[in-house]
Amino acid sequence: MALVLTVAMLASDGLAAQAVFKFYWGQGCPHCDAARPFVRALEKEHPKVRFEAWEVRRDPVGRKHFVKEVKRLKIKNPSVPTFICGDEYVVGYRKGQSEACVRDLLRRCSK
Repeated sequence: MALVLTVAMLASDGLAAQAVFKFYWGQGCPHCDAARPFVRALEKEHPKVRFEAWEVRRDPVGRKHFVKEVKRLKIKNPSVPTFICGDEYVVGYRKGQSEACVRDLLRRCSK
């Protein structure tokens, strides 16, 4: 599974908003299951960031949120797991390889 990381296009309106980290996952997805403990650890490491987890295969509300973000960010090959923070995203997770990309994503959007 390929990892995709986009460049942020952040608005500088001078207002400091709470960063929101979104984790989109699917029931039965082994990569999602592998990512869940990592996301829980990130949540403990970053108490000032609001974390959201959305299941997209069985939950129509989660799927609706995911489709909205896919369109907003113009993600060409959407899949789960997907990590979104601000205007950046990472698609896919491979334990031991993806953590640095996701940590960089979180670090940039939580400044």
